[in-house]
Amino acid sequence: PAVIAVDAVENDNTDSSIVRAPGRDVISLAPEGHYDFYSGSSLATAEVSGLVALLRAERKQLSAAQAQGLLTEEAPAIPNACVALASLMHRPDCHVRDSD
Repeated sequence: PAVIAVDAVENDNTDSSIVRAPGRDVISLAPEGHYDFYSGSSLATAEVSGLVALLRAERKQLSAAQAQGLLTEEAPAIPNACVALASLMHRPDCHVRDSD
């Protein structure tokens, strides 16, 4: 219950219990201070982990199931951090608001 299954969206996995994120040609650090493009489901997993960390920064007791629901309810194809945070914080949208 504390695990979120992730796969690269490019793998065309149709299992609805799996969160899918970009996993092909993702830019990342390379040896000797360079950048390069890499592919694989581990890159998709890293993105989803980062999104869950962002959500848990706002709601520390967020369960894996709740996080997965937030990441897939409005954007089932690819998780959207803005939409997930807006839903978590009960905001009507994910646009930045000016402070008064």
